[in-house]
This record gives sequence, structure tokens and C-alpha cells, in this order.
Amino acid sequence: KLHRALNGRRMADERNTETVAQKRASWVTVKAPATGRWPYGERWPLRGPRAIFAVTPEMLNAAGEVNITARDCRRIPDTKSKLCSENAWAGFYTSGDHFLVDNPLHLESGVAASIDFTTHSGAVREITSDSLIPQGLIRTGDSTITLEPLRLTPGEHKLALRSCRGDACSKPHELRVVVDGDVQWETERDYERDFFPATTHDLFGGGVPLDIRWGSAGDIWMTREFSNSLTRVDTSQRVEVYEAPLARQVRLASANPSLSRPFGLNVGASARSAAHGSALSEKVIEADGKLWFAQGGDRHAGDVRRGVNYSRIVSFDPSAQDLPTTEQDDRFCVYALPSAPDSTDGNNHLLGVAATDGRIWVTEMRGYRSARPGAISSFIPAAVGCANSLNYGDPRALADLMPYCASGASAATGCVETWSLDTAKPAMLELDPLDGSLWFSDSNGSYLGNFDPGRSDPVTLYPLPVPGGLSWSIRLDGDAVYVASYSNRLVYRFDRREQTFDVITVPSRATKGALLHTIDIDHRKRRLWFSLSNEGDVPHQREASTIGYIDLDSWRANVREGAKEKVQGVVYAGLSRAPYPERLPTRHQSFHGIAVEPATGKLAIATMWRYQVTELTPRPAFAGAD
Repeated sequence: KLHRALNGRRMADERNTETVAQKRASWVTVKAPATGRWPYGERWPLRGPRAIFAVTPEMLNAAGEVNITARDCRRIPDTKSKLCSENAWAGFYTSGDHFLVDNPLHLESGVAASIDFTTHSGAVREITSDSLIPQGLIRTGDSTITLEPLRLTPGEHKLALRSCRGDACSKPHELRVVVDGDVQWETERDYERDFFPATTHDLFGGGVPLDIRWGSAGDIWMTREFSNSLTRVDTSQRVEVYEAPLARQVRLASANPSLSRPFGLNVGASARSAAHGSALSEKVIEADGKLWFAQGGDRHAGDVRRGVNYSRIVSFDPSAQDLPTTEQDDRFCVYALPSAPDSTDGNNHLLGVAATDGRIWVTEMRGYRSARPGAISSFIPAAVGCANSLNYGDPRALADLMPYCASGASAATGCVETWSLDTAKPAMLELDPLDGSLWFSDSNGSYLGNFDPGRSDPVTLYPLPVPGGLSWSIRLDGDAVYVASYSNRLVYRFDRREQTFDVITVPSRATKGALLHTIDIDHRKRRLWFSLSNEGDVPHQREASTIGYIDLDSWRANVREGAKEKVQGVVYAGLSRAPYPERLPTRHQSFHGIAVEPATGKLAIATMWRYQVTELTPRPAFAGAD
């Protein structure tokens, strides 16, 4: 209404009248909320009575997000080219009411507990539980329910909350209530009790911050989704972005060269287009003095319009010199993997990377939740030349790709050795320093895997006790292997000695977002750190993204000695106070990768929507002595 009124007053000044010529020269385009694509040929004027996009009631009927994204564009005179601004957006989130407590909620038996909930939707709230409510159902206009002590018996219970108007009720918000559980969480601890105020490093260039690690020289390295770059924050806090080499092709209609496009990119619905930035750049490691990262292409299925979907492993040598006389950055070396055996255009979907004894290991997902078998593969970089100038648009060039090894051949001859996995879709890899084997997570959320090519049967799969979700980030120490399940916030602990699993759910008050993204271990202080992301365009609950840790010594004692000691866990509050970039003052955080600096306990966090690296330095009492 405000926009309508303002535009109505402006029309009194004839200078605000939009002309046809002006509309052809500059306009606003709005991404279609239903498809997530920019509509072809639909243009809105920059001002005037038609410069309004109406959000209709029908758009807000279903629970969930509605995102309105717009940008203004202008035509470059005497050309067919256009320039467009960065995206501006507005978002709406519709849902019923929800509980205002941690989920899962940990309570002690025999002690009454009051649980608050919102009253934004409907006329009354309907709360149900088979075990916690004597009559099974309560309808109330209040905002609190009190649970009777006699009902709080040891074990796990469920509450469900629905907003009702007449006979129509919303979908339920379910709350897990754990009574006398093995975990004791502190979920409102202000981060500045344990850390100095956060330092943030604003990023430039394209791509979404994703995986992060500390380098051996004390600098920070990070990969970015939907990009072709490696980002570094050096010890002087300078940010540098390095673009990995891509062949340049001359377009027929112009003398200007364009970058080759090795990767597919999903652009909405089932459409896929060729791109020079990889949507899968999930892992960066350091080995042999170099940084290594995967560019896995795009994980979706189907043909790529006028393109392919290959995968690459890229190394970057920070000690090498980039000669000013060469076209490409001489510190990079690209290793181009062949097309998957059951595909003609790539579709390996590389995810995890590990290194040992001069060999690089990778996981090939080969289709998320598809029937295609995944694989673990390896090659020896010393036996393979760099493919920095490979033209992915030339079928003759693709014929010279590093092949998969034929029967009897090995990676020493410059081919890729591969082991197919019939039932698992491998995601992340971790090298086991105890025996040299590799542990891997399963993106299907069904298994924890161990791989040793020296065994007659190299693959051992351990079924996860709570399957489902998206099993992803993985770390290990001398006691156990830890796996994070992204979509349901589970941390699995696989005890090496007992060969058994234990599971902890990380609590959150957010009903939207709060996905368990990455874990890392502070081996010195025995803490398992985790990040919770908030990846929706609409923040819904701005504090959903945060970090926390689980005390590993208390977890080990709890598992091996029963419930004599509760597992101690912390979820921090207050991180939204971290400095935001001036160009994005309203964007919420979404923490992705998290990494611990081994000697100091510093944390580096890849921060998605604010396009930053967030750095946390522990206070001396929390960091402890060396």
C-alpha cells in the first residue's frame, strides 16, 4: 500500500512517466516464485503505477517459503548485451504455531515443566501426546502448557502442536521430549563467555562459502559452491581469491574469448545448463605442501543444454611463483577425471578428497539417490600431466582424458583406479592414521563405510542405527569415528573398540533451517565442534544458524561406563552480533564449514549468506594451556 501511494503521488510529476523507449533501455525483471527462473521477455518499469509486484493470497496459502527476487537491467547502447544489478529480494514464510523450546527438549523426571508456544495462527491451539497428556489432547487459547511430574517418566516422549480455526488445523509441529537422557545441553551460552568478539573477513568474487580449513602456515583456505575459485585469508587478514584455470574459447560472433564450461548447473525445474563454476566444491585438504579441492560439477540428472558435466581435482601450490608472462596462474594444476563408466558426459559428482603416499583418493557419488552405483577412486598425480587448458567443448580433447584403469593396470601408469560401491553413495572421506584405511560417509544416510584396498574385500559397511537424512561430514580420533547427519541434526559415534554406535541429536529452537552442516575435532581439548546452517532465503528465525560442541571425554565415559556421567554439550547464542558486511546489512547468517586450528583452538567458519569468513579466538581460560 505504501508503494502504491508513493507511486501515485509521483505520477503528478511528468518526469516520472515511463516511456516505451525507456522501458526498452532499462527495466526490472522478477524471478518467478513458482519456478525459480527468470521469465523470458517479462519486464516491469522502473517507476510508475505498474512498478508493483503483487504478492497474492494464493502465493501464501501453503506453508513454507515464498521468495520474490528482482534485479534491474539496462541495455548497452548499440549492442545486444545487457547489464543487470545484484539481486534484491523479499521473503515470506507461512506456517502454523510452534513450540518455543529446544528440540529435543531434555528434562528430569519427577519435576513439573512448563512449555511455551506461539499463538500467531488460528483461534486455538491443539496439543496432543499419548504419554504426557492424561486425556491425550488439550485445546487451549493460552501460550503455555504445564507437564505433570508423574507423566515425565524416563524415556522419549512426543508432543504435537496444531493451530486450529474451527475444524481446520495446520500441520503439526512435533517436539521430542527426552526425560533422564544421557546428554546435558547448555543451549543459551553467549559465545563471548568463551571467545573474544568475532572477527569477520568480507569476501569478493562469486560463489557461496562452503568448506574451510586452516593451512599449516596459519592461513585459512576455503572452497565456494557455484564458483571456480579457491579463497585464502592470510595471517595478515588479507583476502585473496584465486581462479582455477579453464580453457578459453573464441566465440564465432566475437573476438572476445569465453571460458570453457566443464560443469552442468541446475537452473530450475529439470533444466540444466553448462557452467564454468562447479556446484559441487565440497572439500579442501592440504597434502604435500599443496591445497587440493574437488570440483564435482552438478549432482542432478539429465542432459546439460549445450554442455557436459565433468569433474576435476585441482591442486594449488602456495609456494610456487605465478609468472606474469603466462596466461594462467602457474600455481594451479588441474587433474581432469574421465566420464563415469555409465555416462558419456561426465556425471561422476566428485565430493570427498583424501591423500596418502603420493596418491589422491576421491569419492564419486554418481547421482544423488539414484540407482547408479557410487565409487571410490584414486590416481597418482606424479603419473599424470596437468590439464589446465583442456577444452571441454572439443570431443577430440575429451578423448585424451585420464582413463579408468583397464584390467591389470594401476594408477602408476597414469590411469584412475576405481572400486564400485553397490549399496552406498560415498560423500566425505577421512584418512585413518592408525592403519591407513579410509572412512567415508554415505549420502543416502544408511551406512558408515571403511575402505582398505589391501583387503580381499576392501569395503566394510556399518549400518547406521537411525538411517535417513543426509550423512555427510566425518571426523575421527583414536577412540571413535564421528559422522554428522545433515538434515536431522544427528551425530553418530562409532566406537572403534566396541564396534557399536551411539547417537546424539543436536538441539535447536528453530522450526526451519538449523541443519547440521560440518563437524571438526579439537584433539587438544577433546571437543567435537559443529555448525548449524540456516540456508533458506527467508531466515524465519535469524538465530537458527550457530555453532556448538560436544565434550568427547564425557561422551566416551558415558558410552563405556553406562550413564554414570552425562555427555556435556553446548550450543552458543549471540553469534548474529558478528560484524556484517556493509553491502549486505540485512542478510542473516548461515554457517557452513567449520575448522579448528590445532595449536590454538581458533575457529574459522564459512559464512554463507553474509559472504564472509568468521574467525573466533578462544579466551585463555577456554583455550587452555598448550
